[in-house]
Amino acid sequence: MNALIILLFSIKGLAACMPASSQQVELRKNTLLKLDQAVEKTASSFSERYQKILKSKYRKDLVINLAPLDPKLNAEIIKSDKEFVISIYGGMLTHPKMNSMVMSLLLCHEIGHILGGEPLRSIKGWSSTEGQADYYSSYTCAQDLKLTSTDFYQAAFDLVSIYAEATNDTPPNSDQMDESEVSSINYGYPKAQCRYDTLISGWNKDTRPRCWFAD
Repeated sequence: MNALIILLFSIKGLAACMPASSQQVELRKNTLLKLDQAVEKTASSFSERYQKILKSKYRKDLVINLAPLDPKLNAEIIKSDKEFVISIYGGMLTHPKMNSMVMSLLLCHEIGHILGGEPLRSIKGWSSTEGQADYYSSYTCAQDLKLTSTDFYQAAFDLVSIYAEATNDTPPNSDQMDESEVSSINYGYPKAQCRYDTLISGWNKDTRPRCWFAD
C-alpha cells in the first residue's frame, strides 16, 4: 500500500523541517480548492517510490498527507508502529516558491530523517538530525530522483529561502558560505545559509559543512 492523502491533518511530529512557530500564511481561496497538479503528482510519485524502500527496509508503509487547509508554514514526519507519515501544511503547499522541484527536495529532506543515518537527533532515536537530513536529501535522494543540476540549485535556493522566511532568518546567498565552525555537532536547526551550503555540499559529494557538523 502507498498512500497520498489530501486532507486537513494536524499532529505533533517528531521531526519537522523547521522549528515550530506561530508563523502562518493567509491562504488564498483559489489555492484551497485545488492543489497545483504538478506538486500533487510529484508527491504521489515520491510516495510510490519510497513506499517500496520503506516497506522493504522497515516493513512500514509511507503516507504523505497534503494538508492545504492548515495555514502552518512547515512540514514534518512522524513514526508509528505501522507507518511513517509525512505531513505538508498549507502555508508550505501554497507558498509562491513552491513547485514540483521544491516539493521533491522537501520530501527528500523529510525522508532523510528516516534514511539519512547518523548523526541522529538522540542516542536512542530514529531520526537523523536536520543537517544530516539536508545532506542526505541532496547527496542521495535528489540524485536518485534525477533532478537536473539547474533544477536542483534553484530548488535548494527556493526551499531554504522558505525556511529563512518562516524562521525570520537571513535568506541564503549563493555567492557566499557560512564560515562558522562548530566544536560539536549541531543537533538542532542550522542557520539558513548553513542549510543551503549543506544541500550544495551533498549535491557535489563534498564533506558535510563545519557550520553544523564536527567529527
